[in-house]
Amino acid sequence: MTRIGARSGRRDAPGTTTVRGRRAAHGWRAAPPRGGRIVWITGLAGSGKTMVATAVVRGLGRARIAAVLLDGDALRRSIATDLGYDLADRRRAAERYARLARLLAAQGLTVVVATISMFESVRRANRRRAPHYFEVYLRLAAGCAPRVRGRGGATPVVGRELPFEAPVRPDLVVDGPLTRARAASVGACIVRSLVHGT
Repeated sequence: MTRIGARSGRRDAPGTTTVRGRRAAHGWRAAPPRGGRIVWITGLAGSGKTMVATAVVRGLGRARIAAVLLDGDALRRSIATDLGYDLADRRRAAERYARLARLLAAQGLTVVVATISMFESVRRANRRRAPHYFEVYLRLAAGCAPRVRGRGGATPVVGRELPFEAPVRPDLVVDGPLTRARAASVGACIVRSLVHGT
């Protein structure tokens, strides 16, 4: 596991971000593998998932690597409108998102998923079923409440009313919350890792 953050003990130059980790152990390769790959970005609401995922997809596009962004909010509006926000329905939604990601990756795409993904069992299944899987955990600092907009007070919030199961084996941990500039830096770092293996 690799950490990026003020308390990580890293000595990289100011303003730089690097990724090192367990790519070899997980079958991760810099060159686009046959069958595609999944970059799964998880964290509480407001941790910067969509900003980082967007930066990754744009960077891959500049590198001429076919990539698609699956954002949790857009996925819910598209393929989970029949589901609510309790634990059982959230699990069903997460399993749908994972199946869609694997389907697209099987066609050779790099699939970048930005979702709360509160269930470790879903992430564990991703790692088992997707041969080229890279997990990024955007970790909010202690005391930072998840930011939720547009759902009203009746909806239970993950990290407050509903438990969030922190990833057990992420390939990269980034301490947040993130500014837009730092999210872009983290995204560029992930792209470099995918394209060059650095």
